[in-house]
Amino acid sequence: MMMMAPVTAAAFTIGPQSTSDEIRAVRPLRVPALRLSYTLDQAGEAPQAGTVTLADDFTAVFDEDGIRVEDIAICRSLSWKVQAHAFDNDSCYAMPAFRIVELQNRRYLASLMAEIKPSDGKSPANLAPYWAEQELAVQTDPVDHLVATEAETQIEWRLGKDVVVTTSQRGHAFTEQEKPRVARYFARFVNLHPQVRRAILTSGQWPERIQIESRSTPQATTVVLTFFGYRKGNGRLSGAGRIDTGPAPAGLPICRRNQRKRFSFGSRRWQRTSQTGAE
Repeated sequence: MMMMAPVTAAAFTIGPQSTSDEIRAVRPLRVPALRLSYTLDQAGEAPQAGTVTLADDFTAVFDEDGIRVEDIAICRSLSWKVQAHAFDNDSCYAMPAFRIVELQNRRYLASLMAEIKPSDGKSPANLAPYWAEQELAVQTDPVDHLVATEAETQIEWRLGKDVVVTTSQRGHAFTEQEKPRVARYFARFVNLHPQVRRAILTSGQWPERIQIESRSTPQATTVVLTFFGYRKGNGRLSGAGRIDTGPAPAGLPICRRNQRKRFSFGSRRWQRTSQTGAE
């Protein structure tokens, strides 16, 4: 299941209409946090670099496009672009709920497609339950579709005969207390199948490198995430690409928009979608 967030009393004073100044007023300036950097490589696109900050009550991802924050204390999903004049402010429960509903939709579609017998008798490979669960990073039941094989430097995860995920044996150790932060990041920000996520959490080690085969588009793609600079200390959220003293830049109103926005980690692009369930 998707990681859901316990909320604090402050969550009842903050809503979708709240400005960044109102959000900043109920958030601490500095909190203990884990921090690390990453690079993301995908065929046909320029490499991208970013940083991740993991605190007990927020997860923040900063890259060249903008900033995305899952604020657990006030139960808000916040995002804004560099040099933005407004920001997105959604419920922290919206995207988990959307993913569960979308997974059910994918299953129903797959069942309909399976009834259409192709001339060669073979159903499209991307109709297998694994692919929807991988793209949405969620399962309704913890079913293991993959077989893991350990090599000297990596673990290969196979769906049938195909290697669909590779995780490095080298990595960064995290404690049992830090595990919920790590789980929240992989559940909310990475298109990684829950089976692999569970294995990472059980191992107590954050892999230095994760390679993911994706079929979320008609053409199969490979995404490679490399993590480095794992460190512990005090963290605070940043605004407009710089270190700031609050969870959002000062003076930003909520975005006024008719269309919803959704971020795909794999594509690294801000995309508009008409799916009203996304919020």
